[in-house]
Order: sequence, then structure tokens, then C-alpha cells
Amino acid sequence: MRGILKSALERHRESLGPPVIDGERYTRREQASWDGGNKMFPSWKPGYLYQAPTRLLFYQGPNKLWELPAEAVLGVEIVERRWISKKTCPQLAVRRATAHGESTIHLRIDDLESWRDRLQALIRTVDGAEAEPGGGELQPKPGPRPARTPPRKRLTT
Repeated sequence: MRGILKSALERHRESLGPPVIDGERYTRREQASWDGGNKMFPSWKPGYLYQAPTRLLFYQGPNKLWELPAEAVLGVEIVERRWISKKTCPQLAVRRATAHGESTIHLRIDDLESWRDRLQALIRTVDGAEAEPGGGELQPKPGPRPARTPPRKRLTT
């Protein structure tokens, strides 16, 4: 019976996020918390993390808080870091290129290993390898490797 009827909570969760984002279907969505503060004063924001084929998005209800193109993702790792009430827990650290160098987005999410593996595959795809449709090993794309643009240096006067 559960397969036929959805609970009110499941219907509500489905209504929180768009199935298509700017004409692009997302491939994965999961409830997460994002640290919008800094090291000294973390400010955790609950919401939903979406993975589309070319980017990551974080929504809090209908509001998009940030968007990260796949080309800007430099690395992904799991780190042990302070969360709420000085409790430490494993978090997903996504390194990204910015106009001023690099920064890290910290996410608290349930399935850390799966998200890390999928984002690392996304990085390899952007760096010149494509995943086979059958889920096989990554194969190099034909042609030259696309060059990443280096971050711009800040001008000081």
C-alpha cells in the first residue's frame, strides 16, 4: 500500500524543491545543513542540496542560497569538524575556486561517502573524462582537455 499512496510528509518534501532547475533535471536531492558562517561563528542553515549534471545547488525552501558550477569544484573530502553545540561530526568539505583564490563549503549530510564519490566523479567528468551510460569506468573524452581558468588576483593600489 505504501508504494501507491504517499504520506503527507513525502508530498510536502517533493513540493519544496523544483524537479527541473533552469531546464536541467537534478540527479540527486537530499536534506542537508550548510555552514553559512565562518570558523569562529558557524551559522548552520538547513535546506536541500541538489546535484544537477553541471552544478550543485542549495535551496532553503523556495529560496536558492547558492549555486556552484561543476567547473569551480576543485576537490571533495570528508572532514571531522565542529557542528552544533561544539559537537564534532563528519562533514563534506567542497573546495571551490573563487575570484580571490579558494574557499570551502561545509555540508552536514547523511550519506557522506556517496555524495563524495558522486562529486569526485563529477570533477573527473569536468576534467576530461566521461562516465559510460552503463556505470562503467570513466573513459577519457576525445580531443584536448579543457583548460580551467585560474582565479583572478586581487588588485591592490
